[in-house]
Amino acid sequence: MLGKLFKHEFKATGRHFILMYIVFIIFTLFNKLFLELSIPSNKFFSHFQNIFMFFYVIMCAAIFIITGVLIVYRFYKNLMCDEGYLMFTLPVTVSEHIIVKTVISFVWTLLSAITFIISILILVCGHGLGEFFHACTKFIKGLSTYYGTQLNLFILIYLTSLIIGIFYSILQSYFAISIGQLAGKHRILTSIGAYFAINFVIQNIIGFIFIFTNTIDLKPFYIDNEIEIMENIFHYLNTFGFISLVLNTALTVVFYFATNLILTRKLNLE
Repeated sequence: MLGKLFKHEFKATGRHFILMYIVFIIFTLFNKLFLELSIPSNKFFSHFQNIFMFFYVIMCAAIFIITGVLIVYRFYKNLMCDEGYLMFTLPVTVSEHIIVKTVISFVWTLLSAITFIISILILVCGHGLGEFFHACTKFIKGLSTYYGTQLNLFILIYLTSLIIGIFYSILQSYFAISIGQLAGKHRILTSIGAYFAINFVIQNIIGFIFIFTNTIDLKPFYIDNEIEIMENIFHYLNTFGFISLVLNTALTVVFYFATNLILTRKLNLE
């Protein structure tokens, strides 16, 4: 049954996301075409190019905003509204519902990021893209020569943090929605308020933790030896990243279990 639920959820959300990706890539291709075209001394065409680029920048931001809105809307509509009466009669536990929603949302968030990167690569292709990658590779190899262990640890920590961060963001939204559904009226406003309240509390707690652990230190910037400066910078970045990773992982687990607890014991469908 769990496999069928994954399949159903993927199909139900896919038609929205795939259409958005297709429209975004098509718009990118048109933008690329207009950027490549060159009409000397034609101010109208130049303005047209600028307008097209302006809307492209808006679409770049919109693809992530729409992804977040669709993820939240799907969870709310499917589990908190009338559809919830059907969903919670299925032979699937509340925790499995949350897991399915979270994993599918993670996949679409990742695909949105990949689509955005592909779009950027399409636009800059042929304009020093090869040289850019060559310079990046050379720079990374240079760093790896002196700071191989620290650099590898840096990449591992922040790549893992990126993945955990997506789950963190999704489950935080789900937790806020689960709190909002406890309200008899104004559920959406309550969910939004809960989301910002959770953010406020967590940011203050994290701020106090970093202050008391003295994680951030400006000492590296006053060292004369360049290699030692970089070693210290990597050390503090890795320390900061590791503490953040542990905290975000712990909070992600808390969001999951808290959401599961509320929807299991305090479910209040509209």
